[in-house]
This record gives sequence, C-alpha cells and structure tokens, in this order.
Amino acid sequence: MRTTPRNRLRIFVSGVDSTPDPYSGVSVARSLRLAFPGCELVALDQSPQSSGLSWSDFDDWRVLSSRVDLARLCANLASNEYLIPCVDEEIHWLVGNVRDNERVLMPSDRCLRRLRKPARVLAKLLEVRSPASILVPARRERLDAFVEKCGPHVWQKGRIADAELASLETIRSSGEFASDKPLSRRKDLFLQAHVDGSLEVLSFAAYKGRFLNGVWMRKLGVTSKGKTWSGAVMELSAEWRSRLQTLVHQLSWHGGGAFEFVRDSHAQLWLIDGNPRFPAWIHGATLCGLNLPAALLSAASGTRARKGSDRCKEFSRVVVEVAVRPQFASSFEPHAVE
Repeated sequence: MRTTPRNRLRIFVSGVDSTPDPYSGVSVARSLRLAFPGCELVALDQSPQSSGLSWSDFDDWRVLSSRVDLARLCANLASNEYLIPCVDEEIHWLVGNVRDNERVLMPSDRCLRRLRKPARVLAKLLEVRSPASILVPARRERLDAFVEKCGPHVWQKGRIADAELASLETIRSSGEFASDKPLSRRKDLFLQAHVDGSLEVLSFAAYKGRFLNGVWMRKLGVTSKGKTWSGAVMELSAEWRSRLQTLVHQLSWHGGGAFEFVRDSHAQLWLIDGNPRFPAWIHGATLCGLNLPAALLSAASGTRARKGSDRCKEFSRVVVEVAVRPQFASSFEPHAVE
C-alpha cells in the first residue's frame, strides 16, 4: 500500500477484470489517469485472479472478501474519495444496501427500477422501440406463440446482466423456459426477440440529474459474445442531447450510463439494453476526444480535468501482456479464457 496526501483525489474503481469480454474498470481508470495524472487510482475486485488488478494505471488495489466490505468502503469514503462501480450486479446490490452517498457515482434505486430489463419503460422514455420479450418460465402455449413469431433465434437474458443467443430448438427442448403449472414466481430470466442490424451504443455521464456529456458509438468489430472490439465514435446530435438532458433530469441520473441499440435496415432504432455504468469501451471514446469518466469526476469533485489531445474517429482493442503483481502471482491458475 502506498501512502497518499490526505487531500489528494482518490478514486476507487470496481470491476477491473479484463478478459476479451471485459468489465469497464480498466477502461475507466485509463481515462481518469489521462485527465487527472496526479490522482490515486485504487482497483477493487472480489477475486485475486482479476487481471486488471495488475494494470499499471492503478496505484493501489484491494481484494474484497464480500460485498459487505464494499458497502463498508462506501460508508467510509472521505471528502476527497469517490467510487465508480463498474459491475451491474454490484450496483443493484449497493442501492439496496448502502445509504445514498453522492460520492458513490452510480444511479439510485428509483432510477434502476426504470432500467430493469426488458427495457420497455426506458424505450418509451427515449421514444424508441423495444423488441418483443417474454418473462420465463412461461405457460407453454405463450412460449410457443412467442418463439414462432420471433424465430429462428432469440436472446436469453438475465434481468440485470448476461445475454446469450439461443436457437428455437434449444428453447423448446429445454425444460427451463416452459411450465404447465400455475406460475407464482418466475426466474430472473427473459427471452427477447432478435433484431437484425448494426449494433450501436449511446454512453453518457450525468451528475445528480444534470447531463454532462455523451457519445454515440457504432460497433465495427465484436467478440463471440457481441462485446465491442472496435468502433466508430460520433458526437451526439442536438436531438439526442436534448432527449438525454430530459431523461437524466427525470430520473435524477447520477454516474455513467450506456444504452444499447440495433439500427435495422429501415434505420429504425431498437433499444435492447440500458446499463447503469460506463461501457467497457469507454476509453475508446476518450481517445476520440470525449472523456466521459473525467467529466463525471470533475463535476463531482470540482477538480478541473486535463484535456486530451487525441481526436481520432475510430478505436480498436489489442491484446497486451502485463506483469502480474507479486501479491497476486500465486493466485493465477491455468484456465481457459473465453
């Protein structure tokens, strides 16, 4: 652990594992380091096997034994300390177990209720369409009607995180999705119709209901799970800037956010997900001149962010090797990374 001046800006960033389908912690840290070179960045994760704990932009690190430790950290943040959580499940847990703290830069419980997937409420607020969906398990006749209408593939999703494309054969043959008995309680799953088109994401930063800035990104390359590998970055149109200003004010949005869309062959936008955090590609936007994590932290702390000099229009990821910190070297065991 390094010693730090008491008034030095200190930012905790959770969710730093960085596989080919990464969390956004490392990307957030990279952007903050460019904007606040003198700050202290502290990586948080629940496993010593998290690869991002060894990322060089972090000055310090903590492996949390449980979410109770995370809640305790939130309750004891000093006036110069902030937390940017980057894991959906953590954010949903924190809003139900931690008192409101404006230095924890994430949306409130009221806001998260509007984001709960499938994102029909959010789509209505944004004035776009949302794909057909059904909570599962469902009565067999309803499930059969849904898959017949939406085939040949549908998305199997969790109501907080996770998504997997599934065939109709898989849906029909699995006993997980249909029930012939009365349903008193469903699993935390739903099925969503697949929409063909280009994958696009709108990301933004807001502070206590005030819109700070946003960016539009079109995916150019994706991983096997549909995560961004490369993308083209564009500034928001006046129309979308106005929509976001209204939305974040209505929901008192606090922190980063990302809305995922499909643009179909008729240029119609379909909202497929809304996330209460920055996306894992957010440093790509920084490289294109739009540093949203810096905008958020600057608004929260009152500290002026250093402006970046990069103004490219596209970004891409590369795989790099990093030296594992000695404290974690024995924690890494041979395993496959998807």
